[in-house]
Amino acid sequence: MTRALRRTCATVALALAGATTAHAQTQATLGDIFARLKVGESLVGFSTTTPAVAQRLAGLELYFRNADAMGMTLDQLTDVYTRRRADLSTVARWNRQVPQFEMGFVDSLVALNTVAHGALQRALMEKLTRESLDSLYKPIDDFGAQVLIKARAANQEKLRRFYIKYGPDSPHLNLAEVGINYLGQLFIPGLLPSADGMPSPYELVATYRTTDLTAAHSDAGHLTGRVVTTAQAGVRMYGFSETCGKGGRFVELIDPCQSSAGAFFMGPRDAPLSKLWGSGQRAGFYLARGKYHLGYVFGAEKRLVFGVDQQLVPYVF
Repeated sequence: MTRALRRTCATVALALAGATTAHAQTQATLGDIFARLKVGESLVGFSTTTPAVAQRLAGLELYFRNADAMGMTLDQLTDVYTRRRADLSTVARWNRQVPQFEMGFVDSLVALNTVAHGALQRALMEKLTRESLDSLYKPIDDFGAQVLIKARAANQEKLRRFYIKYGPDSPHLNLAEVGINYLGQLFIPGLLPSADGMPSPYELVATYRTTDLTAAHSDAGHLTGRVVTTAQAGVRMYGFSETCGKGGRFVELIDPCQSSAGAFFMGPRDAPLSKLWGSGQRAGFYLARGKYHLGYVFGAEKRLVFGVDQQLVPYVF
Protein backbone atom coordinates (compact mmCIF):
# COMPACT_ATOMS: atom_id res chain seq x y z
CA MET A 1 0.00 0.00 0.00
CA THR A 2 1.28 3.44 -0.88
CA ARG A 3 1.97 6.10 1.73
CA ALA A 4 -0.79 8.32 0.28
CA LEU A 5 -3.35 5.54 0.55
CA ARG A 6 -2.33 4.79 4.12
CA ARG A 7 -2.68 8.47 4.99
CA THR A 8 -6.14 8.56 3.39
CA CYS A 9 -7.26 5.50 5.37
CA ALA A 10 -5.94 7.02 8.56
CA THR A 11 -7.84 10.24 7.91
CA VAL A 12 -11.05 8.33 7.23
CA ALA A 13 -10.58 6.25 10.41
CA LEU A 14 -10.04 9.24 12.62
CA ALA A 15 -12.93 11.13 11.06
CA LEU A 16 -15.36 8.24 11.55
CA ALA A 17 -14.19 7.76 15.12
CA GLY A 18 -14.31 11.47 15.89
CA ALA A 19 -17.94 11.32 17.01
CA THR A 20 -16.96 9.21 20.02
CA THR A 21 -13.38 10.36 20.64
CA ALA A 22 -14.07 13.15 23.15
CA HIS A 23 -16.37 10.93 25.17
CA ALA A 24 -14.06 7.93 25.02
CA GLN A 25 -11.16 9.99 26.37
CA THR A 26 -12.95 10.50 29.67
CA GLN A 27 -15.59 7.82 30.17
CA ALA A 28 -15.56 5.31 27.32
CA THR A 29 -18.51 2.93 27.06
CA LEU A 30 -19.26 -0.36 25.40
CA GLY A 31 -21.06 1.66 22.72
CA ASP A 32 -17.79 3.51 22.00
CA ILE A 33 -16.00 0.20 21.56
CA PHE A 34 -18.55 -0.99 19.01
CA ALA A 35 -18.40 2.37 17.20
CA ARG A 36 -14.62 1.99 16.81
CA LEU A 37 -14.90 -1.64 15.68
CA LYS A 38 -17.53 -0.72 13.07
CA VAL A 39 -15.18 1.99 11.79
CA GLY A 40 -12.49 -0.60 11.37
CA GLU A 41 -14.92 -3.04 9.80
CA SER A 42 -15.94 -0.48 7.19
CA LEU A 43 -12.31 0.31 6.37
CA VAL A 44 -11.38 -3.28 5.58
CA GLY A 45 -14.76 -4.27 4.09
CA PHE A 46 -15.27 -7.19 6.43
CA SER A 47 -18.85 -7.77 5.34
CA THR A 48 -17.52 -8.99 1.98
CA THR A 49 -13.97 -10.19 2.75
CA THR A 50 -14.71 -11.99 6.02
CA PRO A 51 -18.50 -12.25 6.39
CA ALA A 52 -18.37 -14.77 9.26
CA VAL A 53 -16.44 -12.35 11.47
CA ALA A 54 -18.70 -9.46 10.43
CA GLN A 55 -21.78 -11.50 11.37
CA ARG A 56 -20.21 -12.39 14.70
CA LEU A 57 -19.60 -8.73 15.47
CA ALA A 58 -23.18 -7.85 14.48
CA GLY A 59 -24.52 -10.63 16.69
CA LEU A 60 -22.51 -9.42 19.66
CA GLU A 61 -23.73 -5.86 19.15
CA LEU A 62 -27.33 -7.07 19.08
CA TYR A 63 -26.80 -9.13 22.24
CA PHE A 64 -25.34 -6.23 24.22
CA ARG A 65 -27.93 -3.80 22.89
CA ASN A 66 -30.76 -6.13 24.00
CA ALA A 67 -29.04 -6.42 27.38
CA ASP A 68 -29.16 -2.62 27.65
CA ALA A 69 -25.39 -2.65 28.16
CA MET A 70 -24.17 -0.24 25.50
CA GLY A 71 -23.99 2.59 28.03
CA MET A 72 -21.86 0.64 30.51
CA THR A 73 -18.51 2.28 31.18
CA LEU A 74 -15.17 0.49 31.03
CA ASP A 75 -15.04 0.43 34.84
CA GLN A 76 -18.46 -1.24 35.01
CA LEU A 77 -17.55 -3.74 32.30
CA THR A 78 -14.31 -4.60 34.03
CA ASP A 79 -16.05 -5.16 37.36
CA VAL A 80 -18.52 -7.52 35.68
CA TYR A 81 -15.72 -9.28 33.80
CA THR A 82 -13.64 -9.83 36.94
CA ARG A 83 -16.69 -10.20 39.25
CA ARG A 84 -15.10 -7.59 41.48
CA ARG A 85 -18.06 -5.94 43.22
CA ALA A 86 -21.82 -5.35 43.12
CA ASP A 87 -23.41 -1.93 43.01
CA LEU A 88 -26.13 -0.72 45.39
CA SER A 89 -29.03 -1.73 43.15
CA THR A 90 -27.61 -5.23 42.87
CA VAL A 91 -27.18 -5.60 46.62
CA ALA A 92 -30.75 -4.33 47.16
CA ARG A 93 -32.07 -6.88 44.61
CA TRP A 94 -33.98 -4.13 42.82
CA ASN A 95 -33.58 -5.97 39.55
CA ARG A 96 -32.96 -9.70 39.82
CA GLN A 97 -33.12 -10.25 36.06
CA VAL A 98 -29.79 -8.66 35.18
CA PRO A 99 -28.09 -10.04 32.03
CA GLN A 100 -24.67 -9.12 33.43
CA PHE A 101 -25.08 -11.92 36.01
CA GLU A 102 -25.33 -14.53 33.28
CA MET A 103 -22.25 -16.43 32.17
CA GLY A 104 -23.19 -15.57 28.59
CA PHE A 105 -22.50 -11.89 29.26
CA VAL A 106 -18.90 -12.49 30.30
CA ASP A 107 -18.45 -15.03 27.51
CA SER A 108 -19.67 -12.42 25.03
CA LEU A 109 -17.12 -9.90 26.35
CA VAL A 110 -14.44 -12.54 25.76
CA ALA A 111 -15.76 -13.11 22.24
CA LEU A 112 -15.77 -9.35 21.58
CA ASN A 113 -12.15 -9.12 22.65
CA THR A 114 -11.28 -12.04 20.35
CA VAL A 115 -12.97 -10.38 17.36
CA ALA A 116 -11.31 -7.03 18.08
CA HIS A 117 -7.79 -8.43 18.36
CA GLY A 118 -8.09 -11.15 15.76
CA ALA A 119 -8.57 -10.94 12.02
CA LEU A 120 -9.97 -7.41 12.16
CA GLN A 121 -6.90 -5.96 13.85
CA ARG A 122 -4.57 -7.81 11.52
CA ALA A 123 -6.40 -6.43 8.49
CA LEU A 124 -6.32 -2.88 9.90
CA MET A 125 -2.57 -3.14 10.56
CA GLU A 126 -2.11 -3.42 6.80
CA LYS A 127 -4.11 -0.24 6.13
CA LEU A 128 -3.36 2.11 9.03
CA THR A 129 -0.28 3.56 10.63
CA ARG A 130 0.48 2.36 14.13
CA GLU A 131 -0.52 5.76 15.52
CA SER A 132 -3.88 5.69 13.74
CA LEU A 133 -4.57 2.13 14.84
CA ASP A 134 -3.72 2.95 18.46
CA SER A 135 -6.07 5.94 18.35
CA LEU A 136 -8.86 3.86 16.84
CA TYR A 137 -8.39 1.00 19.35
CA LYS A 138 -7.89 3.18 22.44
CA PRO A 139 -11.13 2.26 24.34
CA ILE A 140 -10.66 -1.39 23.37
CA ASP A 141 -7.08 -1.44 24.64
CA ASP A 142 -8.09 0.50 27.76
CA PHE A 143 -10.66 -2.19 28.56
CA GLY A 144 -8.04 -4.92 28.20
CA ALA A 145 -5.60 -3.00 30.39
CA GLN A 146 -8.20 -2.48 33.13
CA VAL A 147 -9.11 -6.15 33.08
CA LEU A 148 -5.46 -7.09 33.64
CA ILE A 149 -5.01 -4.54 36.43
CA LYS A 150 -8.14 -5.58 38.32
CA ALA A 151 -7.52 -9.29 37.76
CA ARG A 152 -4.05 -8.85 39.26
CA ALA A 153 -5.52 -6.91 42.17
CA ALA A 154 -8.14 -9.64 42.69
CA ASN A 155 -5.40 -12.29 42.82
CA GLN A 156 -3.45 -10.24 45.36
CA GLU A 157 -6.60 -9.81 47.46
CA LYS A 158 -7.23 -13.55 47.29
CA LEU A 159 -3.70 -14.28 48.54
CA ARG A 160 -4.09 -11.69 51.33
CA ARG A 161 -7.30 -13.33 52.54
CA PHE A 162 -5.76 -16.80 52.39
CA TYR A 163 -2.88 -15.47 54.51
CA ILE A 164 -5.28 -14.08 57.13
CA LYS A 165 -7.34 -17.27 57.33
CA TYR A 166 -4.59 -19.89 56.99
CA GLY A 167 -1.35 -18.01 57.72
CA PRO A 168 0.91 -18.03 60.80
CA ASP A 169 -1.31 -15.65 62.81
CA SER A 170 -4.51 -17.60 62.28
CA PRO A 171 -6.07 -19.79 65.03
CA HIS A 172 -4.68 -23.28 65.63
CA LEU A 173 -7.23 -25.97 64.74
CA ASN A 174 -7.49 -29.42 66.28
CA LEU A 175 -8.01 -32.58 64.23
CA ALA A 176 -11.80 -32.41 64.56
CA GLU A 177 -11.86 -28.82 63.30
CA VAL A 178 -9.49 -29.65 60.46
CA GLY A 179 -11.84 -32.44 59.33
CA ILE A 180 -15.14 -30.56 59.53
CA ASN A 181 -13.76 -27.40 57.94
CA TYR A 182 -12.03 -29.29 55.12
CA LEU A 183 -15.31 -31.06 54.31
CA GLY A 184 -17.19 -27.81 54.86
CA GLN A 185 -15.29 -25.99 52.12
CA LEU A 186 -16.32 -28.78 49.75
CA PHE A 187 -19.99 -29.27 50.63
CA ILE A 188 -21.45 -26.89 53.24
CA PRO A 189 -23.09 -23.64 52.04
CA GLY A 190 -21.52 -20.67 53.78
CA LEU A 191 -18.18 -22.42 54.08
CA LEU A 192 -17.74 -22.84 50.33
CA PRO A 193 -15.26 -20.53 48.58
CA SER A 194 -16.77 -17.80 46.41
CA ALA A 195 -17.18 -18.23 42.67
CA ASP A 196 -13.86 -16.46 42.05
CA GLY A 197 -11.97 -18.55 44.61
CA MET A 198 -12.03 -16.21 47.61
CA PRO A 199 -12.00 -18.13 50.92
CA SER A 200 -15.20 -18.08 52.96
CA PRO A 201 -15.08 -15.72 55.94
CA TYR A 202 -16.66 -18.47 58.10
CA GLU A 203 -15.14 -21.43 59.93
CA LEU A 204 -16.62 -23.98 62.35
CA VAL A 205 -15.29 -24.10 65.91
CA ALA A 206 -15.11 -27.34 67.96
CA THR A 207 -12.41 -26.85 70.60
CA TYR A 208 -11.37 -28.58 73.81
CA ARG A 209 -9.29 -26.34 76.08
CA THR A 210 -7.40 -27.28 79.23
CA THR A 211 -5.90 -23.94 80.29
CA ASP A 212 -8.90 -21.63 80.71
CA LEU A 213 -9.17 -19.60 83.92
CA THR A 214 -12.08 -18.94 86.24
CA ALA A 215 -12.63 -17.83 89.84
CA ALA A 216 -14.56 -19.71 92.51
CA HIS A 217 -14.91 -19.73 96.28
CA SER A 218 -12.83 -22.27 98.14
CA ASP A 219 -14.13 -24.37 101.03
CA ALA A 220 -12.80 -21.65 103.34
CA GLY A 221 -14.86 -19.05 101.49
CA HIS A 222 -11.97 -17.36 99.71
CA LEU A 223 -12.22 -16.42 96.03
CA THR A 224 -9.47 -18.28 94.22
CA GLY A 225 -8.37 -18.70 90.63
CA ARG A 226 -8.87 -22.08 88.99
CA VAL A 227 -7.51 -23.66 85.81
CA VAL A 228 -10.43 -25.41 84.15
CA THR A 229 -11.22 -27.49 81.10
CA THR A 230 -13.82 -26.19 78.66
CA ALA A 231 -15.24 -26.85 75.20
CA GLN A 232 -16.55 -24.53 72.51
CA ALA A 233 -18.86 -25.23 69.60
CA GLY A 234 -19.59 -22.28 67.35
CA VAL A 235 -18.73 -20.30 64.26
CA ARG A 236 -15.66 -18.17 63.63
CA MET A 237 -15.88 -15.20 61.26
CA TYR A 238 -12.80 -13.66 59.68
CA GLY A 239 -12.63 -9.94 58.99
CA PHE A 240 -10.61 -9.30 55.85
CA SER A 241 -10.19 -5.54 56.25
CA GLU A 242 -6.87 -3.98 55.34
CA THR A 243 -6.31 -2.85 58.94
CA CYS A 244 -7.30 -5.98 60.87
CA GLY A 245 -4.64 -7.31 63.20
CA LYS A 246 -2.49 -4.22 62.80
CA GLY A 247 -1.93 -1.66 65.49
CA GLY A 248 -1.09 -1.36 69.16
CA ARG A 249 -1.34 -3.56 72.20
CA PHE A 250 -5.12 -3.91 72.17
CA VAL A 251 -5.55 -4.65 68.46
CA GLU A 252 -6.82 -8.18 69.24
CA LEU A 253 -9.80 -6.61 71.00
CA ILE A 254 -10.34 -3.49 68.89
CA ASP A 255 -9.76 -4.72 65.33
CA PRO A 256 -8.99 -8.45 65.24
CA CYS A 257 -8.90 -10.47 62.04
CA GLN A 258 -11.29 -13.02 63.48
CA SER A 259 -14.08 -13.34 66.04
CA SER A 260 -16.27 -16.23 67.08
CA ALA A 261 -19.30 -17.10 69.20
CA GLY A 262 -21.26 -20.17 70.17
CA ALA A 263 -22.04 -22.71 72.89
CA PHE A 264 -19.71 -23.12 75.89
CA PHE A 265 -19.38 -26.21 78.10
CA MET A 266 -17.77 -27.09 81.43
CA GLY A 267 -17.75 -30.21 83.55
CA PRO A 268 -19.19 -30.44 87.07
CA ARG A 269 -15.83 -29.68 88.70
CA ASP A 270 -13.57 -26.63 88.40
CA ALA A 271 -10.48 -28.67 87.57
CA PRO A 272 -8.11 -29.21 84.63
CA LEU A 273 -8.48 -32.24 82.38
CA SER A 274 -11.90 -33.00 83.81
CA LYS A 275 -14.74 -34.77 82.01
CA LEU A 276 -17.08 -32.34 80.29
CA TRP A 277 -20.04 -34.58 79.55
CA GLY A 278 -22.57 -36.38 81.67
CA SER A 279 -24.14 -35.63 85.01
CA GLY A 280 -23.46 -32.15 86.30
CA GLN A 281 -22.37 -30.72 82.96
CA ARG A 282 -22.65 -26.94 82.75
CA ALA A 283 -23.46 -25.09 79.55
CA GLY A 284 -23.61 -21.50 78.41
CA PHE A 285 -22.17 -19.33 75.66
CA TYR A 286 -18.87 -17.73 74.71
CA LEU A 287 -17.64 -14.76 72.71
CA ALA A 288 -14.14 -14.44 71.26
CA ARG A 289 -12.18 -11.54 69.81
CA GLY A 290 -8.86 -12.43 68.27
CA LYS A 291 -7.05 -14.91 70.49
CA TYR A 292 -9.03 -14.04 73.66
CA HIS A 293 -12.39 -15.48 74.69
CA LEU A 294 -14.89 -15.15 77.51
CA GLY A 295 -17.32 -17.90 78.43
CA TYR A 296 -20.23 -18.02 80.82
CA VAL A 297 -22.06 -21.11 82.11
CA PHE A 298 -25.47 -21.15 83.80
CA GLY A 299 -26.85 -23.27 86.59
CA ALA A 300 -26.21 -23.58 90.29
CA GLU A 301 -22.46 -23.27 89.73
CA LYS A 302 -22.31 -20.24 87.46
CA ARG A 303 -18.88 -19.32 86.16
CA LEU A 304 -17.26 -16.60 84.07
CA VAL A 305 -14.27 -18.07 82.22
CA PHE A 306 -11.38 -16.39 80.45
CA GLY A 307 -9.05 -18.07 77.97
CA VAL A 308 -6.43 -17.57 75.29
CA ASP A 309 -6.25 -19.38 71.95
CA GLN A 310 -3.30 -21.75 72.28
CA GLN A 311 -2.51 -25.44 71.87
CA LEU A 312 -0.30 -27.36 74.27
CA VAL A 313 -0.42 -30.47 72.08
CA PRO A 314 -0.57 -29.62 68.35
CA TYR A 315 -3.87 -30.59 66.69
CA VAL A 316 -5.26 -31.90 70.00
CA PHE A 317 -5.73 -29.22 72.72
